[in-house]
Amino acid sequence: MALWNSLPTFYDSAGMLDSATDFNRLRYAAGLVDKWTYQRVPAFDSTAGLDTGTPGYFKGTNPERLWWGALRYTGTETSLVVELKGTRAASETIKVYWNGTDVSGSGTLALTLTPPGTFGAFSGTYTLPGGLTAGAVYQVEIRIDGAHPTTVDYQVQDVYLSSITKSGWAAAPTFSASTVNATKLNGLAFSLQWLYERLHLVPMVPHLGLFYNLGPFKDPASGDAQHTNRPMFYGSVGKYYSNAILRIGGTVYSETTTGWNLKVYLNGSLVHTTSTYGIGAQNIYIPLSLASYTLGTRVAVALLASATNGGTAATLRFTHWNITVLRAEADGSGWPYAALPSKFVGPAVSTSTWSTVVSALNTLSTIANDAKTRIDARPELWSRSRAMRRYYNRDDNSNLYQSRARPHVPQRVGSELFVKGTSTEVRWGVFEPPKIDENYNGWDTWSWSQKQQVDKSSEGALVYLDDLPGLDVGSAYTIWNDPIYAAEYLS
Repeated sequence: MALWNSLPTFYDSAGMLDSATDFNRLRYAAGLVDKWTYQRVPAFDSTAGLDTGTPGYFKGTNPERLWWGALRYTGTETSLVVELKGTRAASETIKVYWNGTDVSGSGTLALTLTPPGTFGAFSGTYTLPGGLTAGAVYQVEIRIDGAHPTTVDYQVQDVYLSSITKSGWAAAPTFSASTVNATKLNGLAFSLQWLYERLHLVPMVPHLGLFYNLGPFKDPASGDAQHTNRPMFYGSVGKYYSNAILRIGGTVYSETTTGWNLKVYLNGSLVHTTSTYGIGAQNIYIPLSLASYTLGTRVAVALLASATNGGTAATLRFTHWNITVLRAEADGSGWPYAALPSKFVGPAVSTSTWSTVVSALNTLSTIANDAKTRIDARPELWSRSRAMRRYYNRDDNSNLYQSRARPHVPQRVGSELFVKGTSTEVRWGVFEPPKIDENYNGWDTWSWSQKQQVDKSSEGALVYLDDLPGLDVGSAYTIWNDPIYAAEYLS
């Protein structure tokens, strides 16, 4: 069942007792909205491995798709915003198309952006047309338009609709010994319900988990540049809480390469280099501080892998990179959740000290008002409908690239999942190692112990995650086949 339950309605002069059951429903709701305002936020995906098109290794065709994805219109947004980093190499521009199809260049040409002459940030805002449907999914494509070399450096940092809003907020009231009445109790219930509905508006979009991303394997002495600082991922992560860190997690498997490592760059600066590892499986679980970055901004993330020694095997094989965790989360101190008052016992009038009841109600009001302040302080998180990137597609080889990166949720948070796409499935449970094809070209098969087809996903469908046996809050799952868009919702 959903975590959120309906809240009680209170009445004066109706013989209604001050019920501990009703008060505890308010207490439970306050705890939920407080905790829900703290979220692990997945990275935004720009590009991945060099064989999928990425900085330094684009195709160089004119035009060339840089990024594509989709977002969901919630009903109040007025603008599409795209944020990038890059350098203009020739006379190319960046063009953004709104509400097209899978055909490149379809839809409305929303923006034409001129990149800077030196590497830096640039962005554009498109005023949305009228007549959009609340709850509908709209596709976005970003292209490099004009002659350009394969070595260009373009990184998409964010794509979102702005702004998600909700009217009608009324602050939770202050109670005194003589004013624990229906008006104020209903006011507290209203504030908590409003907060739930406000949080529920915001889609929580998954990161594309990198399954079987091909990594470096040749000795640098070979002279093959792609095996030193080989791109594995480009994107960004939001710093929306003061104690947030970047967490990178996954597994790397090397069959023949006796020396390899991973470097992590944040905003273009090298911040971490792993140890040098060799043949076999190596788990990666890296925490990186975001303390030096400005609250409310996005931090560019780049993962580059190198082979330091190719090994002596007769046939060298790619290293296999599975990066499934790439997100901002709390550091070791955890989130600063509010302390709830002790549970009410009742009927409150006869079994509790009245001053204790009043104090506890005021604590719940403070928690509600603080949650509203927290939401308002971070519009970058709570007022945007963020896009989900579709599979990486340098050569439009959908079967290959869909097998390498899936929308992946390392930990379920909400109770509702919205999905739109072709024959989509939710897969979860025990993850089985892939069977690698004999040519080692990436045509892997992946297997989970449980899966369920999403009915009518081509039209956009809502999945109640509690209906999937064993997919509890905190469990991992992946969305399979060709999802255009997916998002969890708190409920």
